[in-house]
Amino acid sequence: MLSQEFFNSFITIYRPYLKLAEPILEKHNIYYGQWLILRDIAKHQPTTLIEIHIDVQLKSLLQEKL
Repeated sequence: MLSQEFFNSFITIYRPYLKLAEPILEKHNIYYGQWLILRDIAKHQPTTLIEIHIDVQLKSLLQEKL
């Protein structure tokens, strides 16, 4: 299990990259969550909705915490 201290450190490092990605994604009318799903599909073909959910869920939860 992740400790709160580790989680906070991870968010501190991860957040600037998300901020840099936002303008790029906005040009294509894509939200970060949508990009995660598209990336997961591209990396794990063939895939199922359940596999996408499992792979993307943690990343989406981290994004919401920002």
